[in-house]
Amino acid sequence: MEVARLLPRRKQRPLRCSRAEPHGSSGGPRDPPLCRICWEGDEADGNGLVAPCACSGSMRHVHVRCLGHWQQQLRVQKGIGASRRCDVCRAPWSKAFMPPATPRDWREALRGFMGRVPWGAVLECWRFGILLAGAMHGMQAGVAGFRSGMRWAAGSSRANIEGLARWAPEVALAAGTLPPLKVPMALCLGACVVGLAAQAALMSMVCAYTGTVVGFARGVTQSLLITVQLGSCLVQRGTIVASTLAGGAFRGTAAAGRLAAPLVLGLVRTLALTRLFN
Repeated sequence: MEVARLLPRRKQRPLRCSRAEPHGSSGGPRDPPLCRICWEGDEADGNGLVAPCACSGSMRHVHVRCLGHWQQQLRVQKGIGASRRCDVCRAPWSKAFMPPATPRDWREALRGFMGRVPWGAVLECWRFGILLAGAMHGMQAGVAGFRSGMRWAAGSSRANIEGLARWAPEVALAAGTLPPLKVPMALCLGACVVGLAAQAALMSMVCAYTGTVVGFARGVTQSLLITVQLGSCLVQRGTIVASTLAGGAFRGTAAAGRLAAPLVLGLVRTLALTRLFN
């Protein structure tokens, strides 16, 4: 123990952990940029990678052709406004890659207008209007049917009521003369009254239900007919306006042609004379 204590101790060196250099840092290999749509690298035939928006990382670069196709898809599906900004970072495209804000033809203009209309809300409002019209007509027809049922029940039960009123005094006199018949006769009179009231109530309810169903169907049918008539009227007016605009454009083109014809002829003559004398 004393010998071991007297021996010189070796100095222990501190352990050092070596940090690996991250991939793609200075001195290491870096991955080439790829197109975020087709995931291919840069091309040399005018289809290079560009950074048209504020996206970063793997979404930063895109081919020019891929960007054009993607903008066309956005233009067709979501409208012109959606095609003028990135659908990832919501930033507008750079000026060099900004598509035109005006539609290219009437089909694209109509498609853009139809795409901006909230058709879901319009359909819900239209359906609510049809149901409301059917409910209003059903309520009116139900009330009319209830009244008709009451009148019919009163008319059909009139003979029974008159007979009951005619026989009631005699029945009361017989019940007073013969006390054992008093309870059965009272029960018979009560059953007759309850039967007449039940008949009137049943006929009124049946007529009210039938009137409600028929009125609802009539209201829905009228609303659908009004919708069809309104649509045909709009189509007719649109056709008239389109034909008027087309006729005006044709007449304007013809007038411009008549005005430009003398100028063109004069220019042609001037050029011919110039070449002749030269």
